[in-house]
Amino acid sequence: MKATIPTRTLHGALNALSENSGAREGYRLLLVAAVAGAITLYFVRGLFREMKDARRLVVLVALLSGFVWILGMRQFTAFHDFQSLFYVGFVLVFYLAILLRVPRRAMAWVAVAALGIYAYTCVDLNRQKTEEGRPFEARTRDFTAIRKLVGNNRPILVGIDPAEFAAEFVPLRFYMAGNYYADLAHAEFILTKQRDYASSPLTPENQDFFLFRNVPAASSSRIP
Repeated sequence: MKATIPTRTLHGALNALSENSGAREGYRLLLVAAVAGAITLYFVRGLFREMKDARRLVVLVALLSGFVWILGMRQFTAFHDFQSLFYVGFVLVFYLAILLRVPRRAMAWVAVAALGIYAYTCVDLNRQKTEEGRPFEARTRDFTAIRKLVGNNRPILVGIDPAEFAAEFVPLRFYMAGNYYADLAHAEFILTKQRDYASSPLTPENQDFFLFRNVPAASSSRIP
């Protein structure tokens, strides 16, 4: 579904146009909507003529229902692939309408255009996902190294101050599962983003997250 229409590109354009309050941007958004509506109407009219009243209602609901959610939740749907499920009705109706209105001799060109859209969207989506995933790959490598040193059932001070990991509390519970949060007086290790917190980090090759021994607690702990 995601590859049948360049949804990320369309969402990005809609966000850029609709999130600006200026009159010029508003007119541009209306122009985009008008052009898209005119193209859709041209093809759907032919489809409606071939159907009875009951089927027309079904087609209308399938065509428009997803946009109520997609546009209203555009800041969510633009970044989650599974939300393209709501496009299924529009895509089916739109392509069916095209097949009914396009002359048979032009079907080959329609197939080429559809294949081009599919290929472009797949490449664009894969590129985007690769770029978005790189910071998380570094994070995963960092915590893999940390877990090898820490193991399980170890008290850890997470952050030099409570605000350091305030926005990442839930991911840290996943990465450090099996260990315990502790204060400075009881922690065996200190986890921080500050590479220069102490002179000898246990994970010098890490990129963003660093592990240190809590020296005051180490004398009475089982740290090797």
